[in-house]
Amino acid sequence: MGSLKSLGIMFAAGSVLSVSCGVCQALEPFYQGLGTYKRHITTSSPLAQRYFNQGLAFLHGFNHGAAIRSFREAEQIDPQCALAHWAIAVASGPHINFPMVPLPAVALAWKELKLATECATNSSAVEKDLIAALGVRYAKPQMEDRAGLDLADANEMRKVWAAHPTDPDVGAFFAEAMLDLRPWDQWTLDGKPQPGTDDKGKGLEVDRWDGLHFQEARHITVSLLRVTRHGAEDNKRDPRVSRFLFCTEECPPLEEVFDLQLQADLVTLSACNTGRGSIRTGEGMVGLSWAFFVAGVPTQVVSQWSVDDTATAQLMRSFYTHLKAGEGKSQSLRAAALSLQKEKGHRHPYYWAPFLHMGDWRR
Repeated sequence: MGSLKSLGIMFAAGSVLSVSCGVCQALEPFYQGLGTYKRHITTSSPLAQRYFNQGLAFLHGFNHGAAIRSFREAEQIDPQCALAHWAIAVASGPHINFPMVPLPAVALAWKELKLATECATNSSAVEKDLIAALGVRYAKPQMEDRAGLDLADANEMRKVWAAHPTDPDVGAFFAEAMLDLRPWDQWTLDGKPQPGTDDKGKGLEVDRWDGLHFQEARHITVSLLRVTRHGAEDNKRDPRVSRFLFCTEECPPLEEVFDLQLQADLVTLSACNTGRGSIRTGEGMVGLSWAFFVAGVPTQVVSQWSVDDTATAQLMRSFYTHLKAGEGKSQSLRAAALSLQKEKGHRHPYYWAPFLHMGDWRR
């Protein structure tokens, strides 16, 4: 067992060392197929921003070597970009597939964390908080047992998440820090959450996110997933290019949902027109909900028309309250609709009847 651990350390160390030399040889190329998600960072260079986005996609895809190469390009283009330095330090650290941190990786992380701190003067508030939180993740000298460092990292990220509860990346990084406390051991054999698993879910509540981060969600299992972005159906060309309206341009199409391999038991698409689609021979109705069925989700709640924001928020709160009480999905949705129907101003079916429960009715 000791030899295998040494081999893992040697392999990871070689990866980090090769990264530090490879950047001097040639510019890192831009790769296709990494998705369209962006995180705007404090930088004066659009090229540095683009490399950062690519590195972030690789990081969430667990390709840490490629992530570091892209982040290094960003920091070389803009040496004052604090978050590029921070990102290299993050990518050098532990994760659920490799909880150890080789000594060369620790040295690289400390170097980049120091640079990030020095360059953070003009950074945004959330960037400063992320950089400060990362300071507890590493130690000099490196400890044999990282349990204390991982716990400190999770506690600091909890504070950052509390300060920035609508930032999708902060929520995901907090959830990842919690995952590192118990790698691949989030549930008991009888299906109950281990201590801390519920906190991961809080960090990944998509209805609090300002955008859906498909790259990061690809590796994370949650039981309930709620998306509060409007659906845009494209019947004139092909409904398979329907998309969510997260932004005004480069919105992620359904192709980014197909391969997620989601293990959620329920997806709620609670915005406008999410249940709409077109009939296609051999496929049935093709639209936004179809993509989530392809991704492995057995049941969904979708809307039939443009919904009222206030009424929907109230209906969803009631729906989840009934679910939490142990009622079935259809029963919970019906109870929430009937409750809303009784309220003055919401008695018209437009307010209480837009949502349908689709999929496996037995679940």
